[in-house]
Amino acid sequence: MIDESPNLNSADKILEAATKLFAMDSFAAVSIKQISVASGVNSALISYYFGGKKNLYQEVL
Repeated sequence: MIDESPNLNSADKILEAATKLFAMDSFAAVSIKQISVASGVNSALISYYFGGKKNLYQEVL
């Protein structure tokens, strides 16, 4: 979990966690659940803020 930056909002936490996970593994290997757990936010917020994993991946790039 990302507790290092408590002042980040949920979207920033998701983006930070996804960046780290995508750097370690491929798009197909990283799941929404992994991103959710790593960021400490509800998985539904990934769709809410980014419209899904593909859009989140594009944002990371």
